[in-house]
Amino acid sequence: WILLRNGIVSRVIITENRGIIWFTAIVLGALLSPPDPLSMFLVGGPMILLLEVALVFDKIMSK
Repeated sequence: WILLRNGIVSRVIITENRGIIWFTAIVLGALLSPPDPLSMFLVGGPMILLLEVALVFDKIMSK
């Protein structure tokens, strides 16, 4: 949200590259967690959730 708020990253860029960001979050989750699919999603899932919450929060605050 801080990057969006300060104009470092725009919401349009994030929404256009959402698939790449999701894939990167899952890959980072796989690298940072034990070799278990559940652990991978338990690490990558919150990163994706924070991204989506930041996008919604920025959209609400921009109005």
